[in-house]
Amino acid sequence: MNADPVYPIGTTWSAGLAVLVGTAAIIQLGMPQSSAEEPISQRVAQSSPGPTQQEDGSDFSDSNTVRSPELVAIGWQLVDGFVKEEERLVQSIWRPDGTLYSRAESERLQKVAQGFQLVQWDKKAELRPLVLLFQQDSKIITGIAPRICLPDREEFLSAGASGGDRGAGLTVSSLSPQRTDLSEWPDRIDIEIKVPLENWAVIKTLNEIPDEHVDVGPGFRWYISPDKGVNFANRESPVGGLTAAVLEKRGDQSKSLVNYDVRVWLKDEKQPVRRCYSTATRNAQGVNIEIGVSMPIEDASMIQKVEFLRQRYRFDRIKNVQTHPDLLPKGDQ
Repeated sequence: MNADPVYPIGTTWSAGLAVLVGTAAIIQLGMPQSSAEEPISQRVAQSSPGPTQQEDGSDFSDSNTVRSPELVAIGWQLVDGFVKEEERLVQSIWRPDGTLYSRAESERLQKVAQGFQLVQWDKKAELRPLVLLFQQDSKIITGIAPRICLPDREEFLSAGASGGDRGAGLTVSSLSPQRTDLSEWPDRIDIEIKVPLENWAVIKTLNEIPDEHVDVGPGFRWYISPDKGVNFANRESPVGGLTAAVLEKRGDQSKSLVNYDVRVWLKDEKQPVRRCYSTATRNAQGVNIEIGVSMPIEDASMIQKVEFLRQRYRFDRIKNVQTHPDLLPKGDQ
């Protein structure tokens, strides 16, 4: 099929994605002691109700049965991305109201979170990441995607990254706003979080692959592209123009309460085809388009089935979260 002409804005390749790291180096940081020894957390207020109907019009009652996540702990990322697995970082972390955890509690929570050194960031373009540890509904295994907002403003400034599930309902995320959006970290922020109301669920399965695109959901379509696939076997000289599966998202989906994904299964394979890269584009009409492209597929006839998945959300907001700029490394910002 012929896709609309697009003009690249920015591309993320699988080799350059933010890398989750485990534990990090033992460094004595002179942590201030807190008088409060027991961990506390802060519940968030539901700011949008989430979807209440299935796509077929039937009621979706789980919207109010998933409890709001609790922001358990906050800390600055001190190491840029990669650290040695056998090393562990001991640092100051705090509650949303700004009170510091004791050293023992900080060490315990960081161990549970598998470290607060979560992503690599562009120091020239982005502020130092603020890492967030959430306790969410135990039924949900998907990470929480946060966005930074200034107090008393509806619009968000910058989206963050989800670091994924840590077990027992714990999940880590990070915020690293662009310097063009925020010149320095303020003392307090609001955090908007996209709360999953369900785990990813298969809503449609294709056993025959059509020649044209498949409408997955509002703003989403899937198709086989004859030329968007890229083979990175030789990193210095990748080969493009190959056949691949594409999931395309059109328009501004930042406030959407439903998200979609796809799994492509090849014949005689036990795992679905992995995603190779994502890119943000804009067509000739100025419509924003984001595409996720699979690893190359030799031929569409090799596809056994395609599963389309859906996950629904609501937006919650945590107000007046203390950021502790005083605990940033010297010379930062």
